[in-house]
Amino acid sequence: MTRLPIVGGALPTTLGWYDEKRLLISTAAGIGIMDLTGRVTETLLKLGKNSEIYPHFSAT
Repeated sequence: MTRLPIVGGALPTTLGWYDEKRLLISTAAGIGIMDLTGRVTETLLKLGKNSEIYPHFSAT
């Protein structure tokens, strides 16, 4: 298994779908929700510069 850290940065990284109209992405502040027009609508998790998290996504 490979673990990739998610860190805040200038370029967003798509982490997956949040629901049918929004994406879960990394943002400069941390992890947030982006609508399909490219606007970040909510920040779910704020990360500091030295923070590293390793999210795990699964479907049942």
